Amino acid sequence: MNWQQLLQNGYVKEWLITDKDVEQATGSPLSTYQLKNVEAGQSSTEFRVYYAYLNAPSIGRNLLGDVEFERLTTTLEQDEQAIAIMSTGFYSYLEDKFWPGTVPDRVGLEQQGLPIQIRDINFYSRRTAALAPQVPGRENLRVFVIKKESGFNPSLPMSLGLNMTLSGEQQADATVHFSDTYQLPKKFFDITEPDTNLGPSKPWVSIWQDRLPQITVLCIALLILTVAFYKQQRLSKGTKNFHRFRWLYLFFTLFFIGFYAQGQLSVVNIYTLLLELKNGFSLDIFLLDPILFILWVYTVISLVLWGRGLFCGWLCPFGALQEMLAWIADKLQIKQLRVPTALHQQLIKLKYVILGVLVIVAFYSSTLANTLAEVEPFKTSITLGFMRPWNFVLYALLLLGIGLFIHKFYCRYVCPLGAGLAVIGKLRRFEWLNRRSECGKPCQVCRHRCGINAIDRTGQIDYNECIQCLECIVIINDEEQCAPAIIEQRKSRKQRNSNEVLIYPAERA
Repeated sequence: MNWQQLLQNGYVKEWLITDKDVEQATGSPLSTYQLKNVEAGQSSTEFRVYYAYLNAPSIGRNLLGDVEFERLTTTLEQDEQAIAIMSTGFYSYLEDKFWPGTVPDRVGLEQQGLPIQIRDINFYSRRTAALAPQVPGRENLRVFVIKKESGFNPSLPMSLGLNMTLSGEQQADATVHFSDTYQLPKKFFDITEPDTNLGPSKPWVSIWQDRLPQITVLCIALLILTVAFYKQQRLSKGTKNFHRFRWLYLFFTLFFIGFYAQGQLSVVNIYTLLLELKNGFSLDIFLLDPILFILWVYTVISLVLWGRGLFCGWLCPFGALQEMLAWIADKLQIKQLRVPTALHQQLIKLKYVILGVLVIVAFYSSTLANTLAEVEPFKTSITLGFMRPWNFVLYALLLLGIGLFIHKFYCRYVCPLGAGLAVIGKLRRFEWLNRRSECGKPCQVCRHRCGINAIDRTGQIDYNECIQCLECIVIINDEEQCAPAIIEQRKSRKQRNSNEVLIYPAERA
């Protein structure tokens, strides 16, 4: 089939957005916006998006050609699926600084009301697409993969969403959302009714089955952490062993939970939950990612019991990355900047302001809220491994760089997720980090050693800020670090020496 036949048979979907559609959505003439993507010979009044499901040979072979289709099938892993997207006209579905191999910001796929992540596979990195001459938009053709864990079903209707951001010349910038629904022809599929004896057929069930090894490892790790916290007094008595345990666990958090299992929680999850509660709660959307679901359940339970610290100090991949940078700074003998107490008390309010703005904006526009949520560097550093445009990477590196001089700067003053967890953590039942009567009166060792200023002059711990690294418990249980314990040892030695002086002359007599 040629290009026109692909369109006529519904094998490739053509989506038209006119200048009138944009003007109706924005309330302003299109001519008042700066259209950077209009190229020579392209329409300034129409924007067309073409997208196609590539796994079906009738589509993939006819669109890409035999050679490229075979290369695609060998590139995709088992049960992965792919779609192609291209566009022409006064806009582009790709952002100006799109980074190959990443998740696009402007377009996204949905099915049955649930988001389906698509990621560019940089299919034409070393060659030019060999499409037929009449195919439009070949200049920005990208192939995107759909992971098998997504639960995507090609026989069901799908929606392609587009976030269009227009820069105004004389008025404020405008961001509008468009969506287009498409369904592959029924003749591609042999559809049979499911056997009711097989149990539930919801998409999240197969996802949990596929990720069972990751789920098992994570559950074992959470059990180990729970036991460690329950036995914290015994664990913290061995300073070296405790520090080894903490090192190992933070490495596990960063590399397994973060980079491998993609288990970085985000403030987006918080306002997504609030929006779900407003619009009619459905648990299915949260069950689509078992790692995030398990982490959230565990975190909520720990919040009610002990506050935000267990997650922030042990289970946050970006927090673990900052902790490791702090270790590097210590080894390099980089002087740490101590934020004055008065300034610290003012700065910790910033993350609550950011949280409030994000939640309020989310009820107005979830698209805008997701854009503003880039204040979190999690997507750049953990989810995409710094494979993003330079401005996102620079922002993440800047925060990490400040962390070399101010311990966990982002966690303490910027993180809206930490603020949200602190709010929920006010419901905690226990304040279980034990203190001595001398803490703060007069001993200030733990306060000076606390890297995030969570201990005040009276020796009290601010559980809203504490990340429960347990370092203060290690100090209290270490007779070589705890000042009151050192003083008690000195008094005991003096007492023993005085007793020996009194005993020996009597024995000689």
